[in-house]
Amino acid sequence: MAEYDIVITGGRVIDPETGLDAVRNVGIQGEKIAVVTESEIQGKETIDATGHVVCPGFIDMHNHNAGYAFGQKLALRDGVTTPMELELGVYPVKEWYEGLDGKSRTNYGGSVSSVAVREFILNPDLKAAFHGNFVLDMVSPGKSHTSMKWSQQPSIAKQIEPSQTLAKVYKIPLSNPATATPRKLAIA
Repeated sequence: MAEYDIVITGGRVIDPETGLDAVRNVGIQGEKIAVVTESEIQGKETIDATGHVVCPGFIDMHNHNAGYAFGQKLALRDGVTTPMELELGVYPVKEWYEGLDGKSRTNYGGSVSSVAVREFILNPDLKAAFHGNFVLDMVSPGKSHTSMKWSQQPSIAKQIEPSQTLAKVYKIPLSNPATATPRKLAIA
């Protein structure tokens, strides 16, 4: 009988890819699942999962804790192996990814934060303190000097110009609300 590095026994194994939902034993060799079986198996380490679910890690697409260790620990306790900051987003994106490189306990991902981009463009006093994790900058305004004033007052031409420049550089079409043609949406 083969011996695995880790054996998880008696758990309800759920595998969305194959549709499996049954009590099984799982043998892990190295970093890979080597076997999922009803048969008895042996390992250097055994985990009794009776009464528990054994499944692939979950992906959480709305997670504001992906960028720091305690948040990742919370995610892992919930079975989330890939927390992603896709709602508020991150900015500067490169700094956020560099801040996690080689330090993360989970997989991770983030989208560009339009909120943070506007704050960077319109607030010259901003000093990002949390390596692109803008949600933390927002809750620490004394340290990062976030203002969010841009969200409370109409923009002036001087504030709009940097956004227009970025749009031009990245070939993003902008519409002029004064000349835009209204469109009807067809709802089936």
